[in-house]
Amino acid sequence: MRLNDIMNKTKRKRGIKISKTKAYRARSYAIDLVDGSFRDQYRKIYDYAHELRKSNPHSIVRIATQPFQGDEGDIENPDRQLFPHFQRIYICLKGCMESFNSCRSTIGLDGCFLKGYYGGQLLTAIGTDPNDHNVPHCICCC
Repeated sequence: MRLNDIMNKTKRKRGIKISKTKAYRARSYAIDLVDGSFRDQYRKIYDYAHELRKSNPHSIVRIATQPFQGDEGDIENPDRQLFPHFQRIYICLKGCMESFNSCRSTIGLDGCFLKGYYGGQLLTAIGTDPNDHNVPHCICCC
């Protein structure tokens, strides 16, 4: 919803006039309730990689992070947890690896931009099998 819509609906339903800042915070809170916090999702990325390896033995999952980069105030605060920053993830499932061996020698690359809070790109390597079907080989999210 747009901020003006939130402000108008609050005025109409509750009889309360709110500022754009308050409408923005309310919308952000609602998005976090529905989608979950992005930080919480990135904290679970290693659990996701572990589950992929467990359910697909001999698959390749690589996660690249960069160390926490903050100021001295963040490091001196002992209560604050210092998490590394996510850079990219590479996933190649065993089944895709095996089917890719029977593909033709042409490899396509497909990608899209992620339009979430942090943005990024999703890239996929694709091969063509003897029946002219596209077979994904690996996925990389940067």
